[in-house]
Amino acid sequence: MAAETAEVLSSLSEGGLNGVRVARGRQVTVRWGILHVIEHTALHLGHMQITYQLWMGGKGGPSPLWYERLPK
Repeated sequence: MAAETAEVLSSLSEGGLNGVRVARGRQVTVRWGILHVIEHTALHLGHMQITYQLWMGGKGGPSPLWYERLPK
């Protein structure tokens, strides 16, 4: 996914980033859309971090990466 994302983002020119799209009935630039996705993803990452801290009872310690928590 990271490689595919890098490929798509690196293919965008200045004009492409300033291009306009319609999202939820309003016009936004591609640049704004990318920033919004990053912001929204960061918000959910914060939710996951807080949930993990609550699950661990507030105890400190290293936080495993998401895939390290998957059943083996």
